[in-house]
Parts: sequence; structure tokens; C-alpha cells
Amino acid sequence: GTREIIMNQFLGFVRRFGGEFWNKDRTAVAINSQAGYDVMDYLVTLIQKDRSTVPPDSGVPSPWTAGRTTGKVGIWETTTTGIPNYPTNNPDLKFGVFLWPKRPGYNQNLACAGSAVAASSKDLDATWEFVKWWNAAAQQMGFYASAGGNAPSRKSLFEAPPFTTDPLWKVVMPGFTHQDGRTRPLAERYNELAESVTPHLMDGFRAKVAPKIAVDNAAQAGTAFWKSIGGNADKAGPE
Repeated sequence: GTREIIMNQFLGFVRRFGGEFWNKDRTAVAINSQAGYDVMDYLVTLIQKDRSTVPPDSGVPSPWTAGRTTGKVGIWETTTTGIPNYPTNNPDLKFGVFLWPKRPGYNQNLACAGSAVAASSKDLDATWEFVKWWNAAAQQMGFYASAGGNAPSRKSLFEAPPFTTDPLWKVVMPGFTHQDGRTRPLAERYNELAESVTPHLMDGFRAKVAPKIAVDNAAQAGTAFWKSIGGNADKAGPE
């Protein structure tokens, strides 16, 4: 696919390998670093050479969906939705969790739920009232516990059950609470920016182009879009 999440998953590896999304003044996408090249080479090896990851367009059911019900899968990457959902939906599935390893001194990639209010909202007062309601503790925990959503966005909720008592959550929590944790890049028109990058990443995963070329093309496309909207540090929040 070409959705933003593909870029974000790739970026998670880039950060764990010591790379960044932006250049220093946030005028360009900077995943075309040695870290980015190493990540693409690593992932393409898993897909195309090692074959431990199902290749795109292979016609083989994805372990991410089929494997959860058959148990015929070793490892898959997912969000925290699995912690409440798998025991309910697949009660016979025995599983554990772990954070992706990171190189010493580098970062994890956070992915908890969050909200933003756009300055261009037609009714800022009503928008703010909704955001306050949605992010209230009761709503955040209700969404997580009842709907199987991602981890709450309120840090205070992590200081109570199930996050302090569930063995699975105890493994995951450092990814949310560590001072070096990173969120998605904050930027105006972020989804469009990310989705200008993803087709070129997919070309690399499909081995249509060499890994380094795929990353260079992805960074160039992202930078071109960013420049087309006058992208700079004022339009991008801190990483």
C-alpha cells in the first residue's frame, strides 16, 4: 500500500538505527542517511532474500492476519491493540510481546493515540470542548478497554492498572515512558507528506529498484512536497 503508516514503520527502524526524519533546519526529509540505507537493505533482505517476511503481492496470506488465528507465525509487528484484543478474539493464541531492539543511545518510536486542534477549525470552541471530552481519563480508558484501541494518550493513566499489573504491559511501558521516545513527525499536511514518500519505499520492498535508490527517491519526493508548501521549522514541530 501507500498509506502513511508504511513510512512511520520504516521511520521507526531508521530511528532505532540512529537516523532522523528531518534535516537540522527542517527544510528537507533526511531519511536518505546511512541509517536509512541500512534499514532498507535490512528489510529487503528479510523480504526478498531471507524470505522470513511475506513479500508484497506474493499471494500468500499475511501472517499478520492469518497467523494470529492459526498460530503459524513466529513474530509480527503490530500496535498495542493486540494486548487487549488477542485474548478476547483468539483465546487459544499463546503470545508474548517485546519492543524492537534499538542500537545503544538511539530511540524507540511511539504510537499512542493523540489529538490535535487545527488553527483553521471553523469552530475552535466546539473543537476544544470535544478534544477535552475525548482525552478525559474515562474516555481514554473506555476506548482502550472496551474497543481495544491503542494505548491512551494520558501519561497519568500509565500509573494504574492494567499498565502497572499486566505482565505484557510491563514489557511495553518503557517504549512510552522513556525520555528518548519519539512520536510521528509533527508537520502541516503530514499525511500528504508521508504518502509522497511511501510509493518509493514500496518500490524498494518489491525490489523494483536497489535499496539505496529507493531511499533516495523517497527522501527526494518528501522534500519536494515539503518545499512545495513552503516547509520550514515553523511548519514542523520538534521531533
